[in-house]
Amino acid sequence: MDLKNIINLANYAPSGDNCQPWKIKLEQNRALLFNVPETDLSLYNYKQQASLIAHGALIENIAIAASTKNVSCEISILPYINRPNLVAEINFSPENVHPDPLFSSINKRVTNRKPYKAIPLSAKEKSLLMEAAGQFPNFELKFYEGENKLPAANAFSVNEGIVLENFYLHRFLFSHVSWTKQQDNLQKVGMFIKTMEILPPKSFIFKLCSNWKIMKFLRLIKLPKLIAKENAAIYAKSSAFGACLAQNNAQEDFIATGRLIQRVWLTATGLGLSMQPLMGIPLLHLKIQSGETVGLSPKHQTEISKTYKKIKELFDSENQNILFSFRIGKSDPPSAVSQRLNLEQILLK
Repeated sequence: MDLKNIINLANYAPSGDNCQPWKIKLEQNRALLFNVPETDLSLYNYKQQASLIAHGALIENIAIAASTKNVSCEISILPYINRPNLVAEINFSPENVHPDPLFSSINKRVTNRKPYKAIPLSAKEKSLLMEAAGQFPNFELKFYEGENKLPAANAFSVNEGIVLENFYLHRFLFSHVSWTKQQDNLQKVGMFIKTMEILPPKSFIFKLCSNWKIMKFLRLIKLPKLIAKENAAIYAKSSAFGACLAQNNAQEDFIATGRLIQRVWLTATGLGLSMQPLMGIPLLHLKIQSGETVGLSPKHQTEISKTYKKIKELFDSENQNILFSFRIGKSDPPSAVSQRLNLEQILLK
C-alpha cells in the first residue's frame, strides 16, 4: 500500500490560518495522527478546538484518498487517554472499496475570500450539500438564506473588527501573513497576502495595520469598525451562510465536525461553489462559555456573547452549539492559494 501517496493527498486539508497543526507517523499499515499544539496558540484555539476540526478534515481526506487505492480505513479517535496529542490511529487494509467520488475535489478545494455572486443555492445544490452532511447523524447542517442576508453578514463580520482591536489576535494574524511569494514559498504555512483578496489601496492600509502602534492610532478613528462594515457588505452578497450544529462540544465532536465540513466543502467544490469559513465569533464564544476569558477585554467579551446569540437566533439553534460556520456561493477563482508543507515536513521518523 502506498500510504505516503495517500497522506500526501490528504495534506490538502484546511486548517485555521493554514497552520497545518499535524504530524503523522507511518508504521507498516498504520498511521498515527498527532496534533502539534504550538502551531496554533491563538485565542481562537481554546483547548485546541480549531485544530481538532482541522484534524477531522485531514482524517476525512485520508479515508477518501484511501478508497481510491482499494484500501479501507479503521479509524480510532483519541485512542489513548494518556497520549492527548494523539488524535487518531488509522489502520489500513487492502480491500475492494468503492472509490469515493469526492476524491477529485481534494486538491481543488480552497478557501475563496473573493466577493460571491448573490445567486441563491439551487434545490439540487442544497440537497447534495445536506446529503454530504447526512453521514453524521448527531450533527445538523443549516443554511441562512433569503434576500436580506445583512443580519448574518453583520454578525459574522464583527470578528474582523475585534481582530484589529485585540493585541493578541492582531499579533497572531499578522504573524501568519506572507507578504511576498518568496516568503510564502519558504514558509509554506500561514496565508499569502494575495489569498486575502485585499486590493490596492486597501492592501497598503492593511500593511499599515500590521504595525500595532499604528493600529492603536487607527483604532481611534474607528478603522476596525469600518473594515468590519466593508466585509459585511461583501458577505451579504453570498448565496447563503451555513452552520454545523451539535448538542455537545467534546473533543470528538470537533473532530467529527471537521470530517462533516470537509465532505460538505468537497461537495461544494465539485458543484463549482466557493466557501469561506467564518469561525471567529463561534470559536471565541466557546472560550468565553467555558469561563476562559484571558486575553479578551470585558468589552469584547460582551460583544462576542451578544453576537453569538444573534447568530444562534438566525440559525434557529437555541439548544445547539455552532461548531463551524461559513459563507458559500459562486465566485471567480481566488487570486492565489495557500501553500502546503512537504510530505517530509509532516512525517515523523
